[in-house]
Parts: sequence; structure tokens; C-alpha cells
Amino acid sequence: MTAPGSITYLPDCDNVTYEKPVTFVNITPWNDVHHTPGTHIVAFAAETITTFATGDIIGAFTQTGLCAGMVAFTENGAGLVLSGDDIHTTSTDGFVSDELISYGLFRPSTGETFDLKVDYDPNLDNSGLFHFNSMSAITNVKMSAISVSEIYEGSIHIYPNPSPGIFNIEGVAGKAEITIFNAFGEEVLYKDMASPGQVDLTGQPKGIYFIRITTEKGMHFEKLVVN
Repeated sequence: MTAPGSITYLPDCDNVTYEKPVTFVNITPWNDVHHTPGTHIVAFAAETITTFATGDIIGAFTQTGLCAGMVAFTENGAGLVLSGDDIHTTSTDGFVSDELISYGLFRPSTGETFDLKVDYDPNLDNSGLFHFNSMSAITNVKMSAISVSEIYEGSIHIYPNPSPGIFNIEGVAGKAEITIFNAFGEEVLYKDMASPGQVDLTGQPKGIYFIRITTEKGMHFEKLVVN
């Protein structure tokens, strides 16, 4: 303030509640992103929305394969914040200036990984290179499957699906770790289980979830619908 004044506080401050911020859980085969001060924003235009499915996770990669930007796609779209290399650290933790940006997609419902080829909006930074404090918009995306992440091709059966919240799981050989994520990539349930078993999502909102079943033979991914 440059002149005398007063501050008015809201009444009943003791009743103000704090809501814990949403934490993104990395369920991809990629490294965790190290967030740095220098960034490049990449938006996905409305016309690209039909390319993706809710729950898809989009990553941006340096030319050495480091994931330096990651976001879960929702029905409202997605925007990537790419991290530049922090000169104050000894390791490379992001893009360097003028480095080519590569994109990939991980689909939790199937465990598939896709390579993304993109076109940029010519009215913004459309070089395809990382620039500090810059912004780009992607107007077109082409996907090509490149791998399946350790999928366990057993006889796992999850039913009923859709369900009001109770899902039965059969066909898991031995012990398994069960992890369930919502459409935003947030972990909502974790448990150890031996087949046959059951998971209970009756306390969760209706919508789409993804289950990851991890055994010594690999991983099984499947989409669950709570109706």
C-alpha cells in the first residue's frame, strides 16, 4: 500500500475449511516429471479432443527420452506444461532451448503406449521446439501404437462391469496388487488380493475408473464403470 488504509477480514474465519489439492499419480511406464521454473505451455485445440479417451495420459519427451511434461486427459481437454532444464541442478531435468519436442500417450485401460505426431497452430509458436516462456497449440494429432506395457494375458475376469460399485475379480494367478485410479489419474484404492477377490467402489462417485492388477507375470489393465 502506498497510502493509509484498512483491511477487512471475512467473518467466521474459524469455520473456513482447507481442501487438499489434487495430487497426480504417475501410473505410466515413464519417469516422474521434475517441475522447473522455465516452462513452455502446449494446449490441445478442441478439434483434437475426439482423438483421446478420458483417462489417457499425454507425455512430452526430450530427445534423450526424458519425460518433461505429463497430463491426464479429461472430458474438458488437456494442456501440457513442459519443464525446461534447471541450470541450478547437476542433472538434466527438462528440455534445453531449441530442443525438439516429442509426444507420447499411455492408455491405462489397455496398457498401450502410442507415439503422437502433431500439427501446430501457425498463429502461435509452431516450430515444434522447446522455448522458454513460450506457448504452442496442437490442432491435429495422429496416433500409432508402439508397445503394450507388460500386459498379463491371463484369464482375468472382472464382473459385473458396469456395476454400482462392487466388482468381482477372478483368474488372477497367486497374489496380486490391486490399484484403482479415477479418470484424473488419482489413486482411489490400493489392496493386496488373492483370486477370487472383490473391490468395493461404492464410496466413489459414478464414472470411469481404471484398475491395474500387478502380479509376478506382469500387469493387467481394465476400465471399470461405476453406475
